[in-house]
Amino acid sequence: MNIGFDAKRAFLNQSGLGNYSRSLIDSLVQFYPNNKYSLFTTKRTKIYAPENLSIITPSSFIDRKISSYWRTYNLTRDLIKNDIKIYHGLSHELPIGIEKTKIACVVTIHDLIFLRYPDTYSSIDRKIYIQKIKRSCNVAHKIIAISEQTKQDIIEFLNIPESKIDVVYQNCDNAFKTLLSADERKKVMLRYKLPSRYILSIGTVEERKNILTSIKAFKKLKDNNISFVIIGRQKKKYMDLIKQEIDSSIDSRVYFYENINFKDFPAIYQSAELLLYPSLFEGFGIPIIEALYSKIPVITSKYGCFPEVGGNNSVYVDPLNIDEIRNAIHGFLIDNKLKNETSEKGYNFVQQFNNKSMANQLQKIYESVGN
Repeated sequence: MNIGFDAKRAFLNQSGLGNYSRSLIDSLVQFYPNNKYSLFTTKRTKIYAPENLSIITPSSFIDRKISSYWRTYNLTRDLIKNDIKIYHGLSHELPIGIEKTKIACVVTIHDLIFLRYPDTYSSIDRKIYIQKIKRSCNVAHKIIAISEQTKQDIIEFLNIPESKIDVVYQNCDNAFKTLLSADERKKVMLRYKLPSRYILSIGTVEERKNILTSIKAFKKLKDNNISFVIIGRQKKKYMDLIKQEIDSSIDSRVYFYENINFKDFPAIYQSAELLLYPSLFEGFGIPIIEALYSKIPVITSKYGCFPEVGGNNSVYVDPLNIDEIRNAIHGFLIDNKLKNETSEKGYNFVQQFNNKSMANQLQKIYESVGN
């Protein structure tokens, strides 16, 4: 099969949709090397340099200058030119005009957060997103949802038939699947001046990620030897609220980082006491998978997709209940046996989110639409 991918995110995004795209492509190349894979991207970067794959970028001056126009309107021309039989839009989108060709279309929908939490998006962004995603879902021969939660949202908000949607869980980067030595972890901790014991939070510092509630719970802990490390891009208005909450009792024990090199994340996870991830809503929650592979416990939200991802041995809380979050953290900090048992069981559970499983499911979908 000659399969084309919307690989923009793989080449341009270091996390999130970029990780998803790279993991998916690499898994297919590993387990189904007889397929031909072509990656369509607005430009090449150092973020991703796959070997022996066809990488197609805009060829004309206009398409290079207005790459978003190429990706939306002129990409179909290049798909035909490269004899693509199946095209997979990895981040919500399919190019205009592909529905008029014989190319089979698959699109991945990660979440519909802009519909569940419309106040967190501008009205113009919401209009653009709904237009693009609804059209892509209608045009696609098959839709991939990254969780059962996302599948139900597609059915509810977009009125798409259930039979058109398959759930294929995400995987995480293989870097998280290798346990590092104490010396390797120590080098990273020294590089970023990380504290010796810390709770870890990963994700954009915005209202939906619920860091403010986490800070309030952290303040209620009586253990002054534990710190809180928060890694993610910061939204200014929400950061202002957080800074108001951080007083002298915890100021020296709360660490914020924005620009962490991706290769250092496994060491940062593996050095943490636990992952605290009481997000209000996610399409999937990849940090949970990364934490479980890193053999640390996870505290996350009891609603939405989180129980799908965290399994039976993660701890689930009401994300807006400060005392529940505080008690869950405290339980792991005072009971090392509980922490180790939970970590081991979580590690066993997360093995199902692997490259081979993802590749097998995708191959079956491609075969079903390509015949």
